Amino acid sequence: MTERSRSHRRPMTTNEAWAPIPNSLFRLGWSKTELLVYVALLCLPYQNNGLVIAGQAEISAGAGVSVRTTREVIPRLVAAGVIVQRQLYEGIPTHYQVHELPRDGGFFRLPRRWLWETQLTTTERIVYLVLLSRRNRHSGEAVVSWVTILAEARVTRRTLAPALDTLETAGLISRLHQRRHAKRQGTNRYKVLLPS
Repeated sequence: MTERSRSHRRPMTTNEAWAPIPNSLFRLGWSKTELLVYVALLCLPYQNNGLVIAGQAEISAGAGVSVRTTREVIPRLVAAGVIVQRQLYEGIPTHYQVHELPRDGGFFRLPRRWLWETQLTTTERIVYLVLLSRRNRHSGEAVVSWVTILAEARVTRRTLAPALDTLETAGLISRLHQRRHAKRQGTNRYKVLLPS
């Protein structure tokens, strides 16, 4: 994690059906699991005082990772200053103060229960979230290169291709025809549908 993630943080204060996910989150150089655990924490319901009350099993289910992975990731999020552990239950954190990152680069809204309801794998989730962060609100399109997706989703070429196929089969994205000039530049166009 980088020092950049420490700046301009503020506690969450609203509890709408949609969680605002900053587009810049995926440009910070975090690992895939750090991104997914943090997004899961952003999506969990929280109290009027901004506290998220959740066990590590529930966080893990939303992130699509094991409880052991969540247990390893949370201290890194604490060290980055994006969450604060507020209370322990038998030595296990259950209360978290979750800080939002700046929305200067825009944001997208994710239904709070979507992570827990989707059948997507960890790789498919993060690739879809990256495409959502690159989505133009007016056209619904994301114009992005494979190199960018690989860097921001922290996945490999071998896993990216089948992940895109699955997202297309699920009706979450569709590949759009590219002009020859854009193909030479290595960019791809995707119609990215919002999750429901």
